[in-house]
Amino acid sequence: MFQPKRANQLFRIDKIRTDSIRFFISFVIVFSLISFNRHSLCLESPFDPHSSNPIAVRDSTLLVTSLDGTLYAVSQRTGLIKWSIDDRPILQMSPFANGSDESRQFLLLPDPKDGNLYMFSDFSSDKKQKILKKLPFTISDLATLSPCRSSDGMIYTSKKTDEWMILDIQNGNRVDIIDADSSSQCPTKAQVPDTLVPQNNLLYIFKSKYQISVFNADSREKIFNLTYIDYSPSLLSSISQNSYDLIHLTSSTNGRIVTIDKSQEHSTFLWSAQLSSPIVSMFKLTENTNFPIINRVPFFTIGGFFNSSNLLRSRLYSSVYIGELSQSKSLYALSTLVENQHIRKDSDYLIEGPDSFTSNVFDWIKLKGYYEYPKESTIKFNSIPSTQLLPSTQISEDAKIIYSKPNQAFFLEDDSILSNSIQKYADWLYKLVVLLILLIVIIVVVPLVTIVYLQKNKESSKIFKNLTDKSIKIGKITFNPNEMLGRGCAGTCVYKGLFEDKQSVAVKRIVSDCFKLANREIELLRKLQHPNLIRYFATETDGQFSYIAIELAEMTLSDYVEKQNKLVYLNKIEILYQACQGLAHLHSLNIVHRDIKPHNILISLPMKPDNTRKVMISDFGVSKVLSSDSLTTDISAGTEGWIAPEVLKSKLQETNEKASKPNDIFSLGCLIYYTHTDGDHPFGNLVNRQSNILNRIIDINRIENEENICLRSLVEPMLSEIVEDRPPIEAIIKHPHFWNAKQSLHFLQDVSDRFECESVDSEIARNLENGSLDVCRGDWRKCISIELQDDLRKFRTYKGNSVRDLLRAIRNKRHHYQELDPKLQKALGSIPNDFVRYFTDRFPRLIIHSYIAMQSCSDEDLFQNYYFQGDKENKAYEFRKLQRSSTQWFDRARRIRNETKNSIETSPTVLNFRGTAAALAKKMDAIVEEQSRPNRNVVADESIADSMFYNDVFKT
Repeated sequence: MFQPKRANQLFRIDKIRTDSIRFFISFVIVFSLISFNRHSLCLESPFDPHSSNPIAVRDSTLLVTSLDGTLYAVSQRTGLIKWSIDDRPILQMSPFANGSDESRQFLLLPDPKDGNLYMFSDFSSDKKQKILKKLPFTISDLATLSPCRSSDGMIYTSKKTDEWMILDIQNGNRVDIIDADSSSQCPTKAQVPDTLVPQNNLLYIFKSKYQISVFNADSREKIFNLTYIDYSPSLLSSISQNSYDLIHLTSSTNGRIVTIDKSQEHSTFLWSAQLSSPIVSMFKLTENTNFPIINRVPFFTIGGFFNSSNLLRSRLYSSVYIGELSQSKSLYALSTLVENQHIRKDSDYLIEGPDSFTSNVFDWIKLKGYYEYPKESTIKFNSIPSTQLLPSTQISEDAKIIYSKPNQAFFLEDDSILSNSIQKYADWLYKLVVLLILLIVIIVVVPLVTIVYLQKNKESSKIFKNLTDKSIKIGKITFNPNEMLGRGCAGTCVYKGLFEDKQSVAVKRIVSDCFKLANREIELLRKLQHPNLIRYFATETDGQFSYIAIELAEMTLSDYVEKQNKLVYLNKIEILYQACQGLAHLHSLNIVHRDIKPHNILISLPMKPDNTRKVMISDFGVSKVLSSDSLTTDISAGTEGWIAPEVLKSKLQETNEKASKPNDIFSLGCLIYYTHTDGDHPFGNLVNRQSNILNRIIDINRIENEENICLRSLVEPMLSEIVEDRPPIEAIIKHPHFWNAKQSLHFLQDVSDRFECESVDSEIARNLENGSLDVCRGDWRKCISIELQDDLRKFRTYKGNSVRDLLRAIRNKRHHYQELDPKLQKALGSIPNDFVRYFTDRFPRLIIHSYIAMQSCSDEDLFQNYYFQGDKENKAYEFRKLQRSSTQWFDRARRIRNETKNSIETSPTVLNFRGTAAALAKKMDAIVEEQSRPNRNVVADESIADSMFYNDVFKT
């Protein structure tokens, strides 16, 4: 049954559609009538800069660019040169740098007026094939599509640089140059401070520089280097010849320019001028009240008979002139109007030109001349459709019409090409455009406006469903509900989708109750730009959900650790280091993440060209920007088991505790332990984890062995219950745990160099030797290979219990590595990886012990790169000294030393040398007797015991 409510809705829709159609039809009819009347009667506003009304005519200025790069300011009515600026040539080309004979079978010739490219080829053996062809793309097309490869086996690469050139229109002085590398406004010596020039005298000219390189795809050798400069107005506008009173004629061989006034009943000669080289562009300067602007004006290039008295009555044909720019010795091709007898045929070239393109470079001069306007080449890009090639806009449409008709003659007298063929063509084209606009409005615009209007009044979702693949599209975001990547808290779901139907993304759908979280995350994502932070694309809403399009990743850190999905290009240390880099960027912006956990650490898809991956931090819903009044809100921050104890206590006591960066450091410490232990947590299983954090029940026995001493020195302070004891993220990144072998080796060498001039009794030396027994594992000389022991004995004596001597030995072997015996080189391994691993496997404490001992020297130039120096917010952090090892390395030596001290204290003091010698001999006998007793349960070091005994005796 038909419902009245539905009928009213349909009636309203039909009425809206009818009213919209009536409105647009009326608007188009009025617009068409006004446009036709304006076009036929030439109604012009007196303020129109393109107007031909005599009342509006004034002595304007023409900006003329010549092929040698000079910019002239010429009076439009008199031809007087007001000023000129010298610049680089418009065109620079260096063909056949080192090319083979096969690659010298063609030559690229650019047209500096419009950027078109022509190819001179000699592919046929009988030389009957046409040798000049026009390529279907321009220089700007190559810059847009580069890098690309054409169907003829050529590889094109390009580089485009843009800059704004600001000129004083009164004298032509350069006021400033603005480009992508410009810093703050700081004019050079050649520039004038813009504060001295009125704003309405500043002219902005856009300058583009194209650098094109052509390579042979088979031989991969460079064939051409081409540099092309183009000047453009600040606003992309041009004056058509139909609305322009003057005809500018330029020469193809020199800088001659002639101007004809066609506003009168009969065309009259106005003025002529001689510039330095052929003209490539021309602009009309309009001095506006706010700032001057320029518009491109049409001009026509005429052949070498420029001085002919019958120029206006000559029958002209479109052609291409090949010439040479003397300044840069570069060949160019200009689209030119020329008399038929001046056009060189292909057969003429075959008689006069070089026998082969492999002849001397001076034979290219024989190519100079006028040629028939060539047909377009069939060369295409293999991977780029031709529809992407944009038409050139560097010359007027009037000139395009003329030059594109090689077999049609044109005249320049009274009723010239402008008042005959172009005028008729323009009239027809104008009517056609108006008719097309009318049809588009009726067929497309009216239904679209109706649909948009109905959508705005429709209280439902903006979702459009595709019935074929069940995908959902919301604005620019498309996703399939069946392709779910994961779930989050509060009903959040993540799907695999597309952004703008081409970019693979992850679509995060957030329910309306969590819009506050979504808005906070979106606000932060827009500010964050770092490779180790998730990339944000767009946001869409439909009234029920918010959809956030973010960068697509392959897996989370929990997937990598728990599922043992080992990647090729990332190890655990690299993953954690990149995560620390992302967190460091957040903290540098005073942003606290507050939810660091394995599920929020993402690993990207393989990236081209070497299939490497990157690590990204995601989920900024509970992140917070720190400020003086930045207090935690009622929103739960973090995930259970990964929250810092001070945050948990604040929740239990219901106090407003300020968010701080150490909150993230605690979570990061848990994350580092979790990653290195393949999924273990320092505070136990998931059930008891939260209470263990509050009660400080911690278990890190998985990293308490000597092999993980460096990792333990990093994780322990990060998990400290005292907030002030946790290191800042900047100090964590500098920790030796994240060093590679090259950096570790440099550090050990620098430490050894530092102690070469240091006294053994200095505080730094005592810090280094404090705990040396654990570092050297009793006697480091007994822990190295026999080959290295023999080599060390050749040059000097080393103490086995000295860290300083161990560092000296490492440094000496590194410096003289190439002089070592091949067997010893093989034992030490390659530098730096195997060489460093040789010593760190034997002495795990060496690097971290030296790093902690040298913290007092962190401000020295030699060590500034190894330590965090502190900043405005954080002072320099010092890691705690390592705990002593439980191994008793020197039981025998300590017993001998203690017995010696006790005997000396109880015996009378000997003051003469003879008594000292007797006491020394007596103690030596005791040492020999003690050493002769077997003791296999402890590690003894006789040399160290001797040295300690001698020191005790002489001190006494």
